[in-house]
Amino acid sequence: MIFTKLPRQTVAAVWFGRLAKILGLLLLATTTLWTVSADAQSGAAQLSPIQVSAEKRQLIGLQFATVEQKELNDRIQTTALVEPDEQQQGYVQTRFAGWIRNVFVNQTYQYVRRGQPLFTIYSPDLVSAEQEYLLALDTTSDLRRSDVQGVASGAEYLVQAAQERLKLFGVSPSEISRLRRERAVREAVEIDSP
Repeated sequence: MIFTKLPRQTVAAVWFGRLAKILGLLLLATTTLWTVSADAQSGAAQLSPIQVSAEKRQLIGLQFATVEQKELNDRIQTTALVEPDEQQQGYVQTRFAGWIRNVFVNQTYQYVRRGQPLFTIYSPDLVSAEQEYLLALDTTSDLRRSDVQGVASGAEYLVQAAQERLKLFGVSPSEISRLRRERAVREAVEIDSP
């Protein structure tokens, strides 16, 4: 037998590994003995077979089969209730009374993208607010040339108030800029998906 001198760290690692294995085995043995003795002291009932007569087996529909592992290729038929994902749902409510003219989304569970037109609506209140905005724009352009102090700033305040009223009605910024550009009121406003 040939003995070679190992570095001190390697010898310590080998001895530590052996010591850990011995302690682990001792711990496992004591735990097992403790569990067995506790069961014996508590008088735990041993499992016994259950006997069921043939008539009772037929009544409760009990069947015996050999358990085997295999790939499931059979078709399973069942009843279910399919519900849409609530996080993907959205609700659209106008902030003004009106009549819906055209509906572009007309099926239940139809997928709708953001910004897609949903319907057009006619509202006398909205038409009135748009006309007030256009009147304020026209008045502001006329009163900018006024020599009276505060008239131009007051006219600009009317434009801002009319524009704020349209925003409170939920009119999109693109519709407000269209009004400013075209200077024409549409009877039916398009409502887009949020």
